[in-house]
Amino acid sequence: IAAVASRSGARAQAYAERFGVPTRYDDYDALAEDESIDAVYVATPHSRHAADALRYLEAGKHVLCEKPFALNAAQGRTMIEAARATDVFLMEALWSRFLPAYRIMADLLGEARLGEPLLVDADFGFRAPLDPGHRLFVRAQGCGALLDLGVYPIQLCDLVFGASERISADGQ
Repeated sequence: IAAVASRSGARAQAYAERFGVPTRYDDYDALAEDESIDAVYVATPHSRHAADALRYLEAGKHVLCEKPFALNAAQGRTMIEAARATDVFLMEALWSRFLPAYRIMADLLGEARLGEPLLVDADFGFRAPLDPGHRLFVRAQGCGALLDLGVYPIQLCDLVFGASERISADGQ
């Protein structure tokens, strides 16, 4: 890690000291302007992903963006267009895709050693206490289970069956 940025100088300093990061910023624009930085991992809250990724893409930096990639399809398209316009790499940093078990499963599926998959039955969740101010419950911050956890079963289905052509959901 070459640099770390945070909205809080104290948090950036603490992280830098803990992990031996030589450069720290209390401003995301300063990181974007640092010409010695080639790639950025965006790990800000969901609601900031698109704006922060765009800041770095427009600065010509490669971007790995924490899940969810964006809050909606329009934001995602804007991010992809910016990456293409600046000819830089952009990827959702979905850690589970890089787990050894997932890689082995993908290889076995690719070699047709598992037969034809017919069904994926997956769920992923946790109980969270109701806190109206927490990001899990604030719409403007990308609240709810879908963007926070639902991406895992969805990406598993895409891994098994290929890219989704259409997704239909119902919830309460």
